[in-house]
Amino acid sequence: MIALYRAPLGPLADQTDRRIRQYARSLAGVRSEQAVAAVARKFRFPAPPPGESQRAELETTDLLQVVNLLESVAADCVPPTSATSRVDIRLGLARLTRRSRKSWKKAVRSPSTRNLHHWRTRAKGYWYAIRLTQDLASDGVRTRRKQLARIGKDLGTDHDISIILKRLGADGRTADPRTLRRIRKTRKRIRRQVFRLATHVYSRSGNDGARQLLPGT
Repeated sequence: MIALYRAPLGPLADQTDRRIRQYARSLAGVRSEQAVAAVARKFRFPAPPPGESQRAELETTDLLQVVNLLESVAADCVPPTSATSRVDIRLGLARLTRRSRKSWKKAVRSPSTRNLHHWRTRAKGYWYAIRLTQDLASDGVRTRRKQLARIGKDLGTDHDISIILKRLGADGRTADPRTLRRIRKTRKRIRRQVFRLATHVYSRSGNDGARQLLPGT
């Protein structure tokens, strides 16, 4: 929302972005134990040992501050009724498209767990932006939204599998080598299909992609 309305929000956009990132930083890179266990059950992997919780607890007052902050930003967001506001939204969508596309290219060049996780974060931001603009967008936006949702889900699974490999002992000392090969093979298949899908999602540049989804801007 902040990225889409960055132009009309002005300095408030940067202030809000910094504040939210401050709260979100303590939660970055953390996946719940339930999600990891669910992936292990789905692919019939050995149950990994529980990991040490890295999640920092947030006070209720902190969470309320974030909610109030978002509500104040939403109140300052002008409904996209004028041509100018539609252009502002298109520019914001183009910015999110470029970010997501850039992180995808980096993950292609170096498919590390960190780069893939960053791509997932950017893809989810792109997906949320499309959800917010779907009433203004072209008919093709539904397909794009489903594609991004699939990318986010597959990259989340990939991240969980990486956690499972690490906990089982990817060096082969604490897990059966055949089991590790099977897990890596599953991860390779998931990565192959998500990269294939991404070539369709990111076939256009940021501006071209945004104009395709928001015609008339």
